[in-house]
Amino acid sequence: VESLHRAVRTPTGMIKWTERCYCNPPLAHERSTVLDRYFDQLHTEAITKHEEYEGRPFLQYLEEIS
Repeated sequence: VESLHRAVRTPTGMIKWTERCYCNPPLAHERSTVLDRYFDQLHTEAITKHEEYEGRPFLQYLEEIS
């Protein structure tokens, strides 16, 4: 999932990113193929434009813990 390259891990441990999705429900394809394998508390929320979040790059975090 390309959007995970934009994901960050916040100081509270939450992983955040934005993604444009036209599925109903949102992220249906992404959840069935990737996201539900790695996240157990996935929440979506509609936004009007791309947002950036403070935190460490998520993929960098994964490399450090593996």
